[in-house]
Amino acid sequence: SFDRPKQLYAYLESLKKYVSGLNKTYVLYRTSDAAMCGAYQRVFASFPAIVTFKQAEINPESNFKPLLNDIFFKQSASEYIMFGVDDIIVTDFFTVSDCVAALEKTGALGFYLRLGKNITENYVRDVKNIIPPTLQEISPGIFLWSFDEACGKPSWGFKMSVDMTIFRKTDIEKVIANKSCRAPNSFELALLRLQPKGECGLCFEHSKMVNIPINLVQQEWPNNPVMSKFCRNMAAYSTTALVALFEAGFKIDIAPLFKIDNTAPHMEFNVSFVQREQA
Repeated sequence: SFDRPKQLYAYLESLKKYVSGLNKTYVLYRTSDAAMCGAYQRVFASFPAIVTFKQAEINPESNFKPLLNDIFFKQSASEYIMFGVDDIIVTDFFTVSDCVAALEKTGALGFYLRLGKNITENYVRDVKNIIPPTLQEISPGIFLWSFDEACGKPSWGFKMSVDMTIFRKTDIEKVIANKSCRAPNSFELALLRLQPKGECGLCFEHSKMVNIPINLVQQEWPNNPVMSKFCRNMAAYSTTALVALFEAGFKIDIAPLFKIDNTAPHMEFNVSFVQREQA
């Protein structure tokens, strides 16, 4: 999370409300100024069970990887890990143990909470997202598909997403240990270069999360044409404007997104704000 305390609050609130069976939640974050830092501290006060890791004030990219390694290898004792980013909102109930049981049963590469039979479009590339023909129900409400059949299909062929995908730690530990990265974008790129051949993926019948592009903060790809689409179409909320709303006592209202029938993992959505309970 970077300069998005308000969005992070919404993500953590939706995790707490809808997701059962999480072991530990770790937040790796950085801020650009004292006001942002103070807002994050108020977020963390509302979710005291999470464990936080703050990047350095000067040259924060230099310790992104060391902190990530610390979380992955030293802090987390689980065999599985689920990554997430701060513009996600969970949209429905699910239990992590159901995902892990399906991974153990099938040997699939990952369980993709961003996918489901409703995902028929790709917002970022503005193209149709054809559901793989191999998609089949292997247990009530859980579906499996072959990545060989999903090759070239946006989202369905994207194996190494950090948008709420559950992986076995043993499958990605070499990337975590050996590949360099400075921020979430280059971390995901390092995972993408792993791209094991073959393999299958798992998802629920309907996706359990959505990315809401309210604003853009990543700095690794400033001229990337895909990311510029977010700049053109997202709602006009700067990071400072959102922090001002947060400090005034408001949060993003996650209720309208409950069981939303999104057709893409990312979607434009006119968020509303409601008063939050003070920690």
